[in-house]
Amino acid sequence: RMFYETSAIEIAIGQVTSKDLKRLEELCEEILDTGDTSYKTIQRRNMAFHCAVVGLSKNQWLYNAHKLMMAHYASLHFRYVVTQKDYADPEQIYKEHKTIVNALGLDNVEDAKKIVKGHMDRIKLKIETVLFSGNSELINSGDEFSQV
Repeated sequence: RMFYETSAIEIAIGQVTSKDLKRLEELCEEILDTGDTSYKTIQRRNMAFHCAVVGLSKNQWLYNAHKLMMAHYASLHFRYVVTQKDYADPEQIYKEHKTIVNALGLDNVEDAKKIVKGHMDRIKLKIETVLFSGNSELINSGDEFSQV
């Protein structure tokens, strides 16, 4: 995922339009929409943002490969959330996404890649800690997510 998103930024930088930035801003704002703060909605909005960033590359192969990777990521992230009861923080996601948009707006490829990497590393560490610790349980029988 890191490769796809940073590669997309390298391709897109210098070609990002004000319309593109406006769309990314809108996707950022949707994260903070208080109408529905369920895990599923926040993650759907998060994924839409990341797919839009990759879409800036206008590379269909990269976009499709990333979209497939995001589906795999979503299942790992969900497994983490179920075991840890650590739900997505919309304000933190908003802030991190906003810094990505700002770097893209300044055509700063290195900063944008660094910010995306940091954004993903934060979650990656959480997921790895739980899933590869050897003692994680996926779903308890009484768990609210067991009917997914």
